[in-house]
Amino acid sequence: MNKSELQKKSDKLREYHNKIKGFYNDYAKSIGITIATLEVLNIIINVKNCTQRIITQKTYFPKQTVNAIIKTLSSQNLIEPLTESGSDKRSKIIKLTQEGIIFAKNSMKKINEVEYYALEKLGSKKCEALLSIMQEYLNNINMIRIENRG
Repeated sequence: MNKSELQKKSDKLREYHNKIKGFYNDYAKSIGITIATLEVLNIIINVKNCTQRIITQKTYFPKQTVNAIIKTLSSQNLIEPLTESGSDKRSKIIKLTQEGIIFAKNSMKKINEVEYYALEKLGSKKCEALLSIMQEYLNNINMIRIENRG
């Protein structure tokens, strides 16, 4: 592909990415939270012994962003008081309160329905191909990121 073709494809990929992100952002706004909070809730509800470190690793959000979200959720009584991790005294386990569990499950229910529908419409083969191509694309990006760090 020449530079012009690559630019068009890159622009289209970015456009699709932004539209998908926009869908999540609009949904999060409609339930009174940020897209970042939605992502954090999804991780907390799905990861046993969740910590801030796990959230930062999965979301790539800065520690300060995750900390601010945790504080906000805590002030809304959606998170239990943080407890020390057995293996690392510096790590605190993040658990949702009963109210937090209900809120997180309800928040994710609509998103999951839409995602499942979209994936189901693709069918098994296209879904696997999409995931495989996205992984390969990500691997290619990461190779460049690693090369530019050195």
